[in-house]
Amino acid sequence: MQGHKPLRLGCVVICRYKDHVLFKDTDASQYQPWTREAVGWLDHEDGEYVRLVWERFSEPYPHPWDLIQELLPPLSDEEEANLRQSIRDLGIQEPVKILPDGRIIDGYHRWKLSDRKAPFRILRMNEEQGLALGLKLNLHRRHLSAEQLKELVVELRRRRFSQKQVAKLTGYSQQLISQVEKLEGIESDTRTGITFDLRVQIPQIEYAKIWERTKKEPLNRIAADYKVTPQRIRQIASKHEKVKSREAKLEELKQLARKLPPQRAKFSTIVVDPPWPYEDRYDPDYRRGALPYPSMSLDRIKRLKIPYAGDCVLWLWTTNGFLHEAFHTLSSWGFKSRSVLTWVKHNFGVGDWLRGQTEHCILATRGHPKTPESPPPTVLYAKAREHSRKPDEFYSLVSRICEDPKLDYFGREKREGWVIYGTSQVEQ
Repeated sequence: MQGHKPLRLGCVVICRYKDHVLFKDTDASQYQPWTREAVGWLDHEDGEYVRLVWERFSEPYPHPWDLIQELLPPLSDEEEANLRQSIRDLGIQEPVKILPDGRIIDGYHRWKLSDRKAPFRILRMNEEQGLALGLKLNLHRRHLSAEQLKELVVELRRRRFSQKQVAKLTGYSQQLISQVEKLEGIESDTRTGITFDLRVQIPQIEYAKIWERTKKEPLNRIAADYKVTPQRIRQIASKHEKVKSREAKLEELKQLARKLPPQRAKFSTIVVDPPWPYEDRYDPDYRRGALPYPSMSLDRIKRLKIPYAGDCVLWLWTTNGFLHEAFHTLSSWGFKSRSVLTWVKHNFGVGDWLRGQTEHCILATRGHPKTPESPPPTVLYAKAREHSRKPDEFYSLVSRICEDPKLDYFGREKREGWVIYGTSQVEQ
C-alpha cells in the first residue's frame, strides 16, 4: 500500500465489506492514506475487493501541562535556536508524548516550535507515571546545571511530594535530597568536611547585562540562559541596583566636595575621621566596607591641609586595617602621637581574620597644648550606630579635656561648640 503522508495518530483504520466492519486497527501509524475516503483495496477470500477506509474518533488536543512547565526551566535562547534549526532541517524526529487528556508529558518545545502541528502519541498511563516519564526524559536530554537541579528538588518538596516520590521522579538518592533541603543549595560531604557550592558562577561583568534585561524580559527567560533559578536573577539584579545607587550617591558627594570653601581659621582641637580607602572591599550583600561617602587614597589623605593652631591637639580616627598607615599620616601632618583611645562597641562586625569590635582614635599633638588635669582612661565603651558615625560620648570627652576652637574635619553632624568641615557643610 502506498501513500503521501503518514496518518495522524489518533485516527482509527476501519476495514469494511458490504457495510460490515471486518476489523479495526487503532495502531494507525502503519497506514499511509492520502484521502479521507478510499485508502486502498484488499483481496477478500471470496475473490471480491474490500474497501479500506479510515475514520476519525474523538481525540484529545495537546496542550501544556502546567506542572511540568513550572518544574522545568525554559529553553535558553541558544537551545531554542538549535531546536528550531533541527526541526527546519530534519523535521520532527520523535512524536510529542501526551496523556489521554492531552497534557503534554514530553516534547512541549517541539510542539510549540512546529506551530502546534507536531505528531503526537497518546500514552495510556496515569498522572504520576506521566510526570515521572516527563521528568526522566527531560533530565536525560536537557543539560541542567546543579543549581537548576537543586531548584527542581526544592520545588517538588514545596509541592508536598514526599522524599521517596522526589527520589523516584528525579532518580536522586534520598540522602542527597535531604542535604539539599537542609542546606538550601550547599551540599556538604560529612566525611571530608568539604563544602560544595552548587550555584553557577556568574562573572560580575554580566551583572549589568542581567540588570538591563530584567527591565524588559521575564526572569525565567534570563535564568534559562544562565542555567540558574529566577530567584538568583532577582538577587543579581537587586545587587547591581544597590551598586548603581551607591555610585550615584558617591558622585553626588564628590560634586559637593568640590564646592567646599578653603578653611582659613586655625583650631586648637581637631578631630579627623578620614575616608580610608575601603572602597575596593564593598559588597552590597553584606555591606562590607560600604562607605556612605567617597574614599580617598592614602597619598591624598597625607596631603590634606590641616588648619592647626600653634598649640594643637589632634584626634585621628582609624580602624585596625589602617592603624599602621594612621601613624605615618600623623607624621606627614607634623604631629606627634601621644596615646590611643580605643572605642569598644557593644556588638561586633566583620573581618577577614578577626571580627572587628573596636575602632581607635590616636591622640597627637603639635606645639605645647595644655594637658588635662583629670585624664580619662584609654577605653571608651559606647554603642555603635550607623556606619562610621562616632559616639556622642567621644565628643563629650574631647570637649571636657580640650580647648576651643574645635574643628570636626569630615564631620557630618552639627554639634554645639564645633565647626563642621565636610560635604554636609555644603548640603546645609
